[in-house]
Amino acid sequence: MAADLRSAWLESTAADRAYAAWAREGAGICVSPAPTTSSSVLAQQHSTQATAARQRFVASWNELAPRYGFASRQADEI
Repeated sequence: MAADLRSAWLESTAADRAYAAWAREGAGICVSPAPTTSSSVLAQQHSTQATAARQRFVASWNELAPRYGFASRQADEI
């Protein structure tokens, strides 16, 4: 469970960094949709992995939480 939480944090951080790089790459480019770059692809990959890790963590958490009087959580709350 702790490994899933740690993975979620690390993947989320990596996604944030990749999204920031993508934003820097696209600075001054005003087109829709925004261009796909290696940074945007990497950001999406990390984001997907972070979501999966959060879902695994929440599944484990929600199984244990009632035993100890803790509230259940949703993946988007982590």
